[in-house]
Amino acid sequence: MSRRCHPFEILYGRNGPGLMEVLLGVGRPSSRSPTQPSARATAERLVKIGSDHTVPPDQLGSAHFLLARVRWAQGEDRPGAVAMAREARARLTALPYPADALPRIDRWLAQVAR
Repeated sequence: MSRRCHPFEILYGRNGPGLMEVLLGVGRPSSRSPTQPSARATAERLVKIGSDHTVPPDQLGSAHFLLARVRWAQGEDRPGAVAMAREARARLTALPYPADALPRIDRWLAQVAR
């Protein structure tokens, strides 16, 4: 059976940088639980797309944060997940413009890194 192609994949390509914004929206907590198996695949795909292409740094930071959240939620290397989130936060803080993900990262870190 073949995998159904999402309309945005037709527009941007299977791993095109234009998918970053779309997939980050799919990965937000309101639309998907980080404990779902597909959440990890989405987060890893985002990080790979962001690493393979030139994308806005705030999107790449958000992708790393999403992967950190998924790793934490799935019980995988929780100290490493917190470190990944802190690294993403540091990169986002260094940007010359405010990154939308910073308040989410701060709230998440306040909850898990006690």
